[in-house]
Amino acid sequence: MIQVATRRQESVAVKAATLDVAAVSLSFGGVQALEDVSFTVAPRSKCALIGPNGAGKTTLFNCINGLVQPQSGSIRLNSEELTRVRPHEVFSKGISRTFQGIALVRDMSVLENVMTGAAMSQRRGIVASGLAIPSCSAFERAIRSRALDILDELGLGHAARLMPGDLPFGTQKRVELARALMADPTFLMLDEPANGLTSEEVEELGRVLERIWEQHDLTLLLVEHHMGLVMSVSNDIVVLDAGKVIAHADPASVRNNPDVIAAYLGRRRSGAPE
Repeated sequence: MIQVATRRQESVAVKAATLDVAAVSLSFGGVQALEDVSFTVAPRSKCALIGPNGAGKTTLFNCINGLVQPQSGSIRLNSEELTRVRPHEVFSKGISRTFQGIALVRDMSVLENVMTGAAMSQRRGIVASGLAIPSCSAFERAIRSRALDILDELGLGHAARLMPGDLPFGTQKRVELARALMADPTFLMLDEPANGLTSEEVEELGRVLERIWEQHDLTLLLVEHHMGLVMSVSNDIVVLDAGKVIAHADPASVRNNPDVIAAYLGRRRSGAPE
């Protein structure tokens, strides 16, 4: 019987991931995008990375998963350095992510889109699939079964055979989340998951994130502008402004931090920055 191996099957004592960002700096054409950025995301935490437009949030995200290399500093996942790791190798370390926009393949079904996420964690080569190796069909069935399980978990089982374009925007975002979970991550990065969602969809997203965090033993890091979602989901917040960390604390402390309020153009102290 062929099984789809996961990190949890490979190690009896798998722990949620710890991320250490130390003195990371990066500039583009004389513009300082990140300056001496340092913080730690503790294992099993739900950390939000927030800040005004242009603060450097997505740039830092791209540094963490290897799309951009910082000019100085260190980024470590469970003490393993990531700044010298190629982007496609970062996923094998236990990191998976979603992006701001919809990045689903339009001519593939929802199920097929989700199945592609397994490529991030599986070491099996494409060459083997191209050859008539008897185990390949069983391997694909195992991947398909896992994808269906994740779709059911996210309430998307009914959409498995539909095309992404036939689904509402909010549902497509959940399909992307399902694809990210197929990589069996220990550290999940979400880049503006509430972008474009209705208020009802944002509330549902919050419930989904809480559920997958609990069931998948994850450490979460999300970039998000929707402060309602940030304050309801996260237990730790890092605030960037002009490429620098200006606050790192729990949600209540960040909400009332004068530097954070000033960074968000002095918006009212009684509510969270938007």
